[in-house]
Amino acid sequence: MGIDDGFFPKDYKKEKGLTVLVGLLYENGKPIRFDLERVTVDGNDCTKAINRIAQKLDPDLILSDSVTCAGFNFISPEDINFPLIIVYNYKPNINSIMNALMKHMKDDRVDIIIKVISNLKEIISKKGKIYAYFSKVSEYDGINYINYNQEYSKIPEPIRGAGVLASAISRWLISY
Repeated sequence: MGIDDGFFPKDYKKEKGLTVLVGLLYENGKPIRFDLERVTVDGNDCTKAINRIAQKLDPDLILSDSVTCAGFNFISPEDINFPLIIVYNYKPNINSIMNALMKHMKDDRVDIIIKVISNLKEIISKKGKIYAYFSKVSEYDGINYINYNQEYSKIPEPIRGAGVLASAISRWLISY
């Protein structure tokens, strides 16, 4: 299952608005079902939302393209009830992230986000170099899962598909 957040206007920052978080379940390389939750921009409800989505869709594993979602809302890997892989297309600049976090957020999310980013593994996948964090899944199994789900780019297809859906749904919701 891929997880991704939707679009939100800048004035939603600092917990002033909601966006959607979409979970898209794939089976045999094809999307079969999705579910969504609304999450607070810069809030702290992303982990619970992922667990609710995953409980409904019952995936083998969850893929995300960042430890953050909906601005500086965040995923706490230890609190996700399923195996999780966080995949980055590039190595995040830890100093830039730390500066932004310290400027805007002064709670436990700083430690969680920095822990994940500090423990990214460089992976040479079938589509090129990526960086990944593995929780409740072995690196070996995680790499195989990533390679199996890379179709058009380095980002696994379940994440890309979830992102397309989340963006479309959130923009549609904002327009009404």
